[in-house]
Amino acid sequence: MFLFLKKKPLTFLHCYHHGATAVLCYTQLIGHTAVSWVPITMNLTVHVVMYWYYFQSARGIRIWWKEWVTRLQIIQFVIDLGFVYFASYNFFISTYYTWMPHQGSCAGEEFAAFAGIGVLSSYLVLFVLFYFATYSKDGKPPSARRTLRRMSQAEAPGPHIAADAARVKATGVEADGVLPRSRKAPMWTD
Repeated sequence: MFLFLKKKPLTFLHCYHHGATAVLCYTQLIGHTAVSWVPITMNLTVHVVMYWYYFQSARGIRIWWKEWVTRLQIIQFVIDLGFVYFASYNFFISTYYTWMPHQGSCAGEEFAAFAGIGVLSSYLVLFVLFYFATYSKDGKPPSARRTLRRMSQAEAPGPHIAADAARVKATGVEADGVLPRSRKAPMWTD
């Protein structure tokens, strides 16, 4: 609502996430799933952190951990999927393959299990893609070589570091000719 009122563009991820969440909630409610408390609790936790970030940002306070809000969302979906896969496995095994090892049965309907797995898996994929598109220079995961180079530079700072910092401050361009990533990079909002 705030994005619409501020005339900011709505991304595919934003629209998809909210539409799919309505479908997810509906399927879990009518499917009487036992595991739905995990995604609900995780989602509430992430939203407390996210809205604290937005509150501080609206006050004009620059927050250094903006990127971690998206990371927290990704961690949320990994944990959610772990619980949902475990519950779905136990449901299907206890229903159809009772001879296989399982930890009892989980309440719920089959369609709700498939809906939960599908929607949460799509969230994880889309948020990981969003993370790389927003927080990496080229929109792709960092290569191992680039990561090792950064580590070695961080471990062994030389006299060139001060000169590089002065050049970046004066010109806005890093040593490799790339503009530094803005702390105001667009972030998917809820």
